[in-house]
This record gives sequence, C-alpha cells and structure tokens, in this order.
Amino acid sequence: GKSSLLNKCQVVIPKDVEQSISESEKRVNKFIENCDLTVHKYPEFGKEFAKQNKLSI
Repeated sequence: GKSSLLNKCQVVIPKDVEQSISESEKRVNKFIENCDLTVHKYPEFGKEFAKQNKLSI
C-alpha cells in the first residue's frame, strides 16, 4: 500500500511543509463539504443522439 512505499523511500518532510500540507488539506476538505453536486443521467441523449444531431461531446 501507500504507507509501505513511503517507508521504503524514507521521505523526510520539513515541519513547515508538513504544516502547509495539513492546512491545505483542511481547506480542501472544507470546500468539498460546502460543495453541492447533482448528477443527472439522461440515457436517451447518448452517443447516437449526438451523432444524429451533429453534436460533439
């Protein structure tokens, strides 16, 4: 897994960089929590519909 690769590489991350990464992770997670996403699936508007109506996907 991911942790075994890091252990083999012996990656050393300076504390300030580690803190920056941690803060960035918190900001991204907060953004994701505040992001609403709705996906609508319309199977009748598939590849053939696009071809018949000369649309590009």
